[in-house]
Amino acid sequence: MAKKEITYQPTIIYDELECSLDEKFRVLLPAALKKKISEQAENTFVIIRGDYNNLVLYAQQDWEVFSKNYLSQLNPYNEEHALAIENLTDGLTTVTLDAGGRLLLPKILCADKKIKKDLVLKGMGNTINIWEKKEYLLHKQKMAEAGKEAKKKVIGGFNFSNQQP
Repeated sequence: MAKKEITYQPTIIYDELECSLDEKFRVLLPAALKKKISEQAENTFVIIRGDYNNLVLYAQQDWEVFSKNYLSQLNPYNEEHALAIENLTDGLTTVTLDAGGRLLLPKILCADKKIKKDLVLKGMGNTINIWEKKEYLLHKQKMAEAGKEAKKKVIGGFNFSNQQP
């Protein structure tokens, strides 16, 4: 019997969901989010430090594709590449959903990014940013004007007239 080949299905999430971190640093992924994560993730995720006061969560298969397509193309003996690799993998931790559907977030990463209790999970395509709600609201406020300008610049040049629903 021939083995069925599995085609990569990227995680695509743009939702903004609120949830809580328990006293043991576990977060129950909202059902709306779990539905959108590919079965290929097999309940395994990679967490890294984000560029702001956030953590970045990748489904395992999305991290593998990113790593293969980008990280493995960098030369660790080139100083600039080495710095990029170090920054992109900062705090890298692999986590698995427990039997209750919870992820255990690393305490050291949470402390570093001011993540304590009330969370916002913000989908960014094939990643999910994890924020302490208060920090997320501050970030949104701080980036509002720059975000509007970026949206005009990036989206403004697209022709949407021939798009299929």
